[in-house]
Amino acid sequence: SSFSSSSSSSSSSSSNPPSSAPLQSQCLQILSSFIPPDPPPPNPTAKPGCTCKKSLCLKLYCQCFAARRFCSASVSGCKCVSCHNYTPP
Repeated sequence: SSFSSSSSSSSSSSSNPPSSAPLQSQCLQILSSFIPPDPPPPNPTAKPGCTCKKSLCLKLYCQCFAARRFCSASVSGCKCVSCHNYTPP
């Protein structure tokens, strides 16, 4: 009987849990900082294809990588060296 009286007193002293809205907004702010921004729009005056020499075409200053497309000498006119941004076989 003492067990039931202690549980009833603890249940009467407990209040509603705090709102989770502030925690959710904090989590969204933290997660949004990890999402990379959209690439810049393509430059209409830029020549098609890239000419990367040291970046392996895996950095955002590669025109093809920034545009989220694969390098291709025949299609894009790329003149890159040691490219790693290509369609897998």
